[in-house]
Amino acid sequence: MEGYEIHHGMSEISGCEDVCGQRPMKPVIHNEHAQPLGFGLVERDGGVRVWGTYMHDVFDSDAFRHAFLNEIRCAAGMKPMPGARYNLGAELDRLADTVEKNLVMSESYKLLLL
Repeated sequence: MEGYEIHHGMSEISGCEDVCGQRPMKPVIHNEHAQPLGFGLVERDGGVRVWGTYMHDVFDSDAFRHAFLNEIRCAAGMKPMPGARYNLGAELDRLADTVEKNLVMSESYKLLLL
């Protein structure tokens, strides 16, 4: 898994409960110093289906993204799928080209006060 961490201050689990169901939280991702980087909501069956992390760009890693999504598929009784590679820069360029082709950019800039 690759990514980078950005946050200010410290997070802690207070009371290990949520308002809805008294379900405990537990760390699910750790850094090399065993500090938690992500927490999961533990379901009654012991599984963790909801989690969050401070790690940015974690899904940019093709290997991690494929493993993560296939774990979800398998847990739902579905077969794993082969992963697809993507290039975020190329996709953003394609989006920008589509926007420029379909908008009158000079008018858009006026609306944005640019």
